[in-house]
Amino acid sequence: MTLLAALIAAIAAMGSLVVNVLVAGHRERRDVHRKAVEKELPDLADALHQVVATSYTQHRQLSLAKTDSAANWRKRGRDAALLLGKVRPRVRYSLPGADLGLRNLARLPDWVAHHGGRPEGQALLDQADSLATALHELIAQSWRDGQPPPAKQRRRIETLVDNLREYATIGARNQTIAEEPEE
Repeated sequence: MTLLAALIAAIAAMGSLVVNVLVAGHRERRDVHRKAVEKELPDLADALHQVVATSYTQHRQLSLAKTDSAANWRKRGRDAALLLGKVRPRVRYSLPGADLGLRNLARLPDWVAHHGGRPEGQALLDQADSLATALHELIAQSWRDGQPPPAKQRRRIETLVDNLREYATIGARNQTIAEEPEE
């Protein structure tokens, strides 16, 4: 009887050890992923917001025929796009699926300028805002879960990029991927 109790205790201890090792490994991977994403969060969040916000203002100025003001807002949008372009390679592997969305949002100030304040420019901005919101959600969930975004969210970003490109310029719709912003 004592031998049976000792055997059960040994099996329980081994089971507990295995569970503890697995949990510790998962916790460590989650913490490493969070740290990788966390370093880039301030620049990434600011650039995402600024690209869309400045593009909205740029479109409004173009629709009011205030070209000097629109040019100023386009420059601010391009500065934010450059920041996105700098952050994008650093999050490419920790946030798979975000890369294509970031590339396309970096082109937004130029696309808005191409639309010249016409009404379809507002539809472009609405699509860009949807994409930026989805990217914020993807980044937040990835950080919260401590792991790369799930395939469902990556597909959602791809769909939103396709929707954005429907409203972009003709040249942008025919490209397979967006080019890097010029520095």
